[in-house]
Amino acid sequence: MPLTPPPSPPPPALRLLKAALRKRVTAALRAVPPSVLAAESAAVTEALLAHPAYAAASSLAVYASMPAVELDTGPLVAAATAAGKRVVFPRVLPAATVGARGTPVGGGSGSGSDGGGDGVDVASALPRPDNAMAFFPCTGGLAELNTWEVDRWGIRQPPIQGDPAGVRGSELDLVVVPGVAFDAAGRRLGHGKGYYDTWLAGVAADVRRDPDGKRRMPVLIGLALSVQMVDEVPVDELDVLMDDVLCAATVG
Repeated sequence: MPLTPPPSPPPPALRLLKAALRKRVTAALRAVPPSVLAAESAAVTEALLAHPAYAAASSLAVYASMPAVELDTGPLVAAATAAGKRVVFPRVLPAATVGARGTPVGGGSGSGSDGGGDGVDVASALPRPDNAMAFFPCTGGLAELNTWEVDRWGIRQPPIQGDPAGVRGSELDLVVVPGVAFDAAGRRLGHGKGYYDTWLAGVAADVRRDPDGKRRMPVLIGLALSVQMVDEVPVDELDVLMDDVLCAATVG
């Protein structure tokens, strides 16, 4: 995948709006009872398994959930593996490790989610092209995933396999995208490091540069607990819209 320059920081006013929303939703997530988290995770997973984009996908990217504060993707991983789908997970690595096909992102070493699981706003930090997000396969389902090392936020990290640039984004049919907040228009608020927005921009550039026109953007679906759906997420032109958002409050 070709290198993509890291995005510029958002204007101060937008950055403050994002930080305030991120803080509010993160606090709400911490207050979700485990029973509600489990029930809503099951409902959203059921909706995704019935989604046309999932049914049509032979390969998909899934994130390993942040314990206790993020929708549990474990049942999705188990179902996709049992269905024979190719499942890949993200990992953030030094750009020098990933090489020229990677997509530089800002922030420090970290998780398959955007990072910042402690709720600290890191959006004010300038993105630096020192890291890159790459995706690696998981062929053994939850049994394999549960053997992976964890990062500082307790998120499972896939081991590097083969090409350190990982699986090309345009080879995927579906990407399940994590986030702090979503709205009905498909706008998404991440943890502030720009991992997914920057990686997806790299995928889009890869698709545009395909001389044969065979590469395609994957379908992007956000998964949300009820407290993560808001009236409107503040965004700018660098923020990538989801094709669909499945929320526990609306899928039942």
